[in-house]
Amino acid sequence: MSGAYEIEFAEPACSRCACCGGLSVRLTRFVLRSQEAFAVYYASYANNHPDAELSLLVSLGDWGDESDPSQRVAFYCRVRSTDEAYEVMLDDAADSEWADAEIMGRKLSRQEARTHPQKADALELWRLVRGDLGRGGESRLRSNWGR
Repeated sequence: MSGAYEIEFAEPACSRCACCGGLSVRLTRFVLRSQEAFAVYYASYANNHPDAELSLLVSLGDWGDESDPSQRVAFYCRVRSTDEAYEVMLDDAADSEWADAEIMGRKLSRQEARTHPQKADALELWRLVRGDLGRGGESRLRSNWGR
């Protein structure tokens, strides 16, 4: 991936988790590269879940006005924050909470994601997400998430 990136922000959607009653936070973000639609990602977290993981579905491919979901692929990962680092684990996108989100494109299995030619782009996009968290977003999210 190359070029200048910009993440379009919107307010998080907060609600009560159906399974535990805790606070659930969901994000939708649009990513531009060189001022062109490049990617979309969904993120979610629930503060009462014992695994304390952030779920992230990253959709890469053509996001132009005339594009079609068949021109995109979706990588799913789970992210844990430790005192030292973030741990990012690829997983099966079809098992994510966004399995039915057709607009995100074809959902990759963990094995497909590990060998997909756009894996580096997906990981670089995670670095952008992490960079946003590092600019004060992390404390805001942890505060919202109760961590």
